[in-house]
Amino acid sequence: MLETQPSKPGAHLPKWVWWVVVLWMVLLGVLPAVLRPNPHDFGQYYMGGLMADKGREGFASLYPIPLPGAVNNPGYKWASTMKPAYAAAAYASGVGDDSRYIQPPPVAVALMGLSKLPFKIAYPLWAGLMGFCLAGCMIIGVRLLRLCGDIPRWVQFVLVLLWVASPLGYRVLRTGQIGPFVALFVGATLEGVLTGWGSSAALAAVFGGFAKGATAALAPLLILPDLYHRWQWRTVVWLVVFTGLAIGITLLASGTAVWHEYLRQIVPNLDRSDTWAGNQSLHGFLLRTHLATMTTDLRPVRWVLGIGVVAAAFFARRRLGNKPDRRTLTISTLALAYLCISALLIGAPIAWEHYMIYFWPLWGWLMFEAISGPVWKRTVALWSMTLQWAPWCVMIPLAEPVRSHMLAAMCLGCVVGGWRLINRGRGLTRSPSA
Repeated sequence: MLETQPSKPGAHLPKWVWWVVVLWMVLLGVLPAVLRPNPHDFGQYYMGGLMADKGREGFASLYPIPLPGAVNNPGYKWASTMKPAYAAAAYASGVGDDSRYIQPPPVAVALMGLSKLPFKIAYPLWAGLMGFCLAGCMIIGVRLLRLCGDIPRWVQFVLVLLWVASPLGYRVLRTGQIGPFVALFVGATLEGVLTGWGSSAALAAVFGGFAKGATAALAPLLILPDLYHRWQWRTVVWLVVFTGLAIGITLLASGTAVWHEYLRQIVPNLDRSDTWAGNQSLHGFLLRTHLATMTTDLRPVRWVLGIGVVAAAFFARRRLGNKPDRRTLTISTLALAYLCISALLIGAPIAWEHYMIYFWPLWGWLMFEAISGPVWKRTVALWSMTLQWAPWCVMIPLAEPVRSHMLAAMCLGCVVGGWRLINRGRGLTRSPSA
């Protein structure tokens, strides 16, 4: 693994810290799932694996039937109808009439193992696994922080404490989200892209991309070289290979009919927003402030955001030159990654508050920006972390625009990321530990 030079106060946290973190996060997932179960979103993932385990017959009933005129996407139980076989399996397993499965078919294949366990046992095990994934996010986040420079040990401790005490992490585990799994693959993709691990970066990107699309948003990073000044063609090749394998294996298990249904019945209906406070996308904010309606077409905004991050990638490539130093390249790559994920979530119809967990691997970069460079930039970075540390928007009554604090956090992070791409190595002449 690529390492930074040891910092004066000590580059590594003691191993016991990580053992405590892993144990804490697993217990934070398992204990509430046992004592106060709330498998709100886990049910759809369990059902995806359960129906996929039944073979092509199960895949034929995997997706719900969208209701005509529904204002929400088919994942809402009031916006779609379960097929009879799906409904029978949902009630028999104890899932009941809850959120519907609307993920791509390969995700259902990946979740087949869940169906081997009773629902009441699978839920706490899933919560524990997601807690383990969050601990993995923290480990990767600290490693990325250390790649940014000589970081004092106390800064790493503070970052870990922010993670383990975050109400966002607890909420994600409590409601059975798949977000920690995706966030771990975001971190693995970033580390793989930086260190030139083409196959591992591609594998993580494919898993995370099919699950929620977050890693797919990182595609502009391929425009930048790795830390050994090599082009990312290996990663591109492996992306094609692993994507083909995922689709091919799924086709063998499901046939083509479920793909046609997903692409024709589900995908066209995903472009629907929600007024609930948990939706921290731009569309959600505009709905709550009565500046837009459910039928407002924000696709031009998404195009602008998409083109913007690609342009930012080419701009960064030009600014970095042929052989940038590793520290500058690392920080610029992570800044671009923050812009990519922010563009995805800001422009999406729905960006639930728990999607902010995708930024956890990048908290290391944000922490670095919060302790280096101009005072105003440090302040903006700190506010960005503060505003996404807890999902206050769904915890306490708030009025707009304060209720959209996580949208503000993304925008502030984009300011820091944009500044970094423009200024490259500015503020890096001295170590943060100096």
